[in-house]
Amino acid sequence: MKTCPNCGSQQPENVKFCTNCGFAFPAEPGKAPVQETIKTQPQNEQEPTKFQQQYAEPQETKNENVEQAKSFAKDYWFYFLNAVKHPTLLENGHKYFGFTTIILFALFNDLFVKLLMNSVARSVTSAVDSTKSLFSAFSESATTSSRDAVSAGQATLESGLYAKLFFLTLIVFAIYVLIGFFVRNVVLGDKTDTLMSFTNRFTHYLMVNLGLSVISMVLMLSGMKGAAVFIYFLMALIMSVAFILAIVIDTNPVKIDRLYGVVIGQLLLAFVVFIIMTVFAVSLASNLTSIMHAAGL
Repeated sequence: MKTCPNCGSQQPENVKFCTNCGFAFPAEPGKAPVQETIKTQPQNEQEPTKFQQQYAEPQETKNENVEQAKSFAKDYWFYFLNAVKHPTLLENGHKYFGFTTIILFALFNDLFVKLLMNSVARSVTSAVDSTKSLFSAFSESATTSSRDAVSAGQATLESGLYAKLFFLTLIVFAIYVLIGFFVRNVVLGDKTDTLMSFTNRFTHYLMVNLGLSVISMVLMLSGMKGAAVFIYFLMALIMSVAFILAIVIDTNPVKIDRLYGVVIGQLLLAFVVFIIMTVFAVSLASNLTSIMHAAGL
């Protein structure tokens, strides 16, 4: 028991206040009074504001997308190098590597044709200039107007040609892939490939053409048009071989021999591509003819 110093009443040892007068007994030595503490977060750990919550997530998503794009490009680069070294040694790359390769082919094809058309335009302009020295009777204004007509015709041709050529290249690749997949999956009955994996298989065999595309453009810029065109035809040959390999290479049993499947695929391919290229060639020839007529050649 302890005595209250205020009123003198006896109180139990464990009470903190006198039950008679309400006096608060002092804390025992060595025991700190109990205080209610409020936990505060450091400033750098405080919850984000609504503004921060609104813009933090998109920024994080943007950074993540950039990192994924970098990783995809890096993986594709090594995939390309390995495919060039060993075209028939297939790798399990990203499922969109095949589509990426086709888009790159379409872009490089556009650039090559642009360089070729510029070279042709320079040749036509040079021919127009030569008429000035051969036929001095013509006035200089007539020759100038012919050159202007060539330039105007070239601008008209370029305005729609390259967009059409880009989509035409995509269509040609789509025809190769769809016909090859049809022959392998339906005609031969080989169900091992999906359309995506077959696209990767086909583009893996002709990956070397990406490197040849760059070489052909360098040759064109160097003025070696003949060598550049030869490489372009070599690329067409490699593409044909890649189409055959995409159908033939495998050991799974099929309905008919793979050789006959290749023949069927080549016939279908030749028929469809011939129709498409004929339509495009007629349109291109018409544009070129109009330019030549405008130049008076």
